[in-house]
Amino acid sequence: MSKIHRIFITIFLFPALLVMGCSKDNTPDNNQPDNSQNKKIPLVMIHGMLASGDTWAKHSTLYIANGYTPEMLYAYDWNTLGGNNADNLEKLDQMVSRALNDHKAEKVHLIGHSAGGGLAYSYMSNADRARKVAAYVHIGSSAQSTLPGPDKNIPVLNIYSKADKIVNGADIPGAQNAVFENLDHYEVATDVSTFESIYSFLNEGKKPARLQAVKTTSPTIAGRVVTLGENKPEKDVTVRIFRANPADGTPAGAALATLQPDEEGYFR
Repeated sequence: MSKIHRIFITIFLFPALLVMGCSKDNTPDNNQPDNSQNKKIPLVMIHGMLASGDTWAKHSTLYIANGYTPEMLYAYDWNTLGGNNADNLEKLDQMVSRALNDHKAEKVHLIGHSAGGGLAYSYMSNADRARKVAAYVHIGSSAQSTLPGPDKNIPVLNIYSKADKIVNGADIPGAQNAVFENLDHYEVATDVSTFESIYSFLNEGKKPARLQAVKTTSPTIAGRVVTLGENKPEKDVTVRIFRANPADGTPAGAALATLQPDEEGYFR
């Protein structure tokens, strides 16, 4: 059986990477994104079952449009196919510690979608690890009866949708619960409306100034090649970038770039 690869374009793992997309603010042009709050608080985001870091691509463009830097955004790829949970937690803790060290911060903001929410709760069940988390966002994930952590004092935003056919969400006692009507299981982690809720929660109630990505004329393309589900890095592949035919999405013309992933599967 041939290997299945998932290639995703990350906009949050590389400091030099610029954001692609159209620009249209939801506020007057002179209302600039807020750069004053949480500049020392990085975000660590955990995807769900059979997913990978590209879950957070759209929201990450919006964080950057609202004053976050790409360096502040960390996507944790983990083995969702029966991997060793202790190993997953240890590697998550390594990423959290790296984020704290990179930004000279005391705590991170943690976000978990679907099965990633269960992993996040397991992570925070340890007192030492829980102390590294300033606030947590639980998205489209299993219902919980309490706030996370031994002391049950970590602020939580719990997002779920009545239209989610994969996970039946429910209110978490003591959390800020945001219930949506028509978002599916993946949309709860990617829709603009949930970004608004998350941004406001992490920024002391302040609304985002922009709800679309910032346009750039010189984007940098970067990403990672991983196996589906396990998220095991693949280095022995070649990545070719093509301009897409707008009519059907097929490659148009010769490759614009040919890239070779490194030992961890990253390319740029």
